[in-house]
Amino acid sequence: MILPPPWRGRQGVVVLVRGGALGVIALGAVYLYAALGSEHSQPFSRVMLGLVTNLAFVPVLVLANRCLVRPAGTSFRESFGLVPVAGGIRSLPFVLLALLGVGQLGEGVMDFAGRWLGLSSHWAEWFDPDLAWGPRIDVGATILDTVVLTPVFEEIVFRGILFATLRRRFGTGLAAGLSAAIFAIAHGYGVLGFAAVFWSGLLWAFAYERTGSLLPSIAAHAADNLMAALGVILVLRG
Repeated sequence: MILPPPWRGRQGVVVLVRGGALGVIALGAVYLYAALGSEHSQPFSRVMLGLVTNLAFVPVLVLANRCLVRPAGTSFRESFGLVPVAGGIRSLPFVLLALLGVGQLGEGVMDFAGRWLGLSSHWAEWFDPDLAWGPRIDVGATILDTVVLTPVFEEIVFRGILFATLRRRFGTGLAAGLSAAIFAIAHGYGVLGFAAVFWSGLLWAFAYERTGSLLPSIAAHAADNLMAALGVILVLRG
């Protein structure tokens, strides 16, 4: 993977806008169907909605493969950094450890600054009732969603397509900042939550730039989500 990508910035934006619109429409239909369901199916529907939410990214990926990858004559894996660069696989574990360490350090600084400024994150931003009180099948489905599906889909879309497309027009620094900001806004958190997600998105974009692979950011994203999920499970389920 060589950045900037082989497609033009305008082409990337068109794919993101059209694919995002189709994803929102599909997701809206699923939520409407779930809202009209019976009350007895609500816990199951809540878990399924978490899994189905990732399917909102599918139209973007399909359009990207058709409009960006094929015209460039590359494979999907190569175009979106899903393979390590030549000779770089040995460095991937070190990159992952660096991402996790710097990420935790940054979040620690933000937490300290937030306390000093009188800011705090609302518990609902990270709390998942299915992890705390749901049956084991719901817990397993939620972990599958947050630790496997979400990191893969979000890294391909936000780093592989969005950051790479912005990188084509603005260069590394501004593209990383803009893509990280959009990534953080999409999560809908408060000030500290936004800052934490923005910091992660920034680190993962620079990791993609330096390694040419999304594998470190996918792994770091999965590790962060796993730690958050295990925190809920260990504290509330014992």
